[in-house]
Amino acid sequence: MLMSDEDYLTTQQQLTILAGIVDRMDIDAFLKRLGHAEAFGPVLDPTLHRAAMPGLASVRHLAEAAHTFQGSIREALRKEQARDLARAPTNHRRT
Repeated sequence: MLMSDEDYLTTQQQLTILAGIVDRMDIDAFLKRLGHAEAFGPVLDPTLHRAAMPGLASVRHLAEAAHTFQGSIREALRKEQARDLARAPTNHRRT
């Protein structure tokens, strides 16, 4: 079944918004901080750490997926910018 024009445009807009949000996230720093929580949590508060681990594992999985998506977004933007530069008219002056 084909997607309706309205659903297609809505999905396109949502992807553009999502890409903008993910592109602006500092996912590297987030993953580093999450790593600290995973490393030091058992020492600082073992009970809380045990209770939080299932949630932290899910968050790590999402963050790693977002990190991959972020890389894809940035690569697509680089390619788009390169295409735009290649299409841009050049001003050459003769001296």
